[in-house]
Amino acid sequence: MNSLPLTLHNILENGDTSSAISAGEKLFWSHRFKRPPAQPIGAHFNGLNIGPMSLAYLSFSETVSIEPEPNDRDFLLQVTINGNSTSINGNKKIITQHNDIAMIDPSLTTVITFSPGCSHFARRLDRETLEKTLENTIRTTLKEPVKFDFLFEGNQQNRQACIETMRYLCRFYGTPNPLFENNNQLHTAQAEMIALTLINSLNHNYSEHVHNEKYLASPRHVRQACELIESKIHESISITHLCNETDVSARTLQNGFKKYLGLSPSEYIRERRLEHIHKTLQNADKNTNVSRIMWEYGISNPGLWANFYYKKYGCYPSETFKKTIL
Repeated sequence: MNSLPLTLHNILENGDTSSAISAGEKLFWSHRFKRPPAQPIGAHFNGLNIGPMSLAYLSFSETVSIEPEPNDRDFLLQVTINGNSTSINGNKKIITQHNDIAMIDPSLTTVITFSPGCSHFARRLDRETLEKTLENTIRTTLKEPVKFDFLFEGNQQNRQACIETMRYLCRFYGTPNPLFENNNQLHTAQAEMIALTLINSLNHNYSEHVHNEKYLASPRHVRQACELIESKIHESISITHLCNETDVSARTLQNGFKKYLGLSPSEYIRERRLEHIHKTLQNADKNTNVSRIMWEYGISNPGLWANFYYKKYGCYPSETFKKTIL
């Protein structure tokens, strides 16, 4: 961005640790700074809290580490504008630079460390708004909470969509307009627009359904079965169980999957399990092995599944694993 965002909503200029904590709690929620309370850190905050979301520009002249209190009510999207920062979310750690996008789940232990001169644009969005928007998009009830990839690594078009919505919000709320200040309906609509952008642009555990036109066109019982399969991907899933949960006959379920997804329910389960195994192998570390990963996904015949894997990806699971840990 060419100029500082949200300058009309400046709430802190050259602040110390105590004032930064107070400003951060107005915009987000409780958190701790790893600095003495009165120590100068050159904190600069522009931002506003508008119901289901908060928007903020923040920067520090000194190295600062922030530890948000655990929070299962919101998501936090951060875009690095200048400099670099190190973020830890759960057991994952990333280093972000200019225009890097991170989606933080505050329910996990989080530490964000700013280097001197680093600045971020941060956007809080409440989980309820995001998950309701997702349910409306895929037209079914979520079987498990939505989980985003920590660091955005998608294509440039999706990255640009996230950044452009950020710029749009800064322009919209950066211009005084008394008609909009207390318009909760408008704020909710803006939050839903942001949620829809995130759902379509970032990777998450429902991305397959969001981008699958055949799935979106399928009957409710097919979508319900797909969500159930996704939530129980580590377990043995029988067709009988799927029929009982979706309240349809085996024939109706089979016909629905074949017509709308081009696969039988068993074939769909196998494809989804292979994709999960592939992603797990790509993110594995040296403390595990292929057999353990297969076992975690309920695979009792790893040789057979290694052949399935080869047909889909052109290599064996052990080859993917070796490339990951080297």
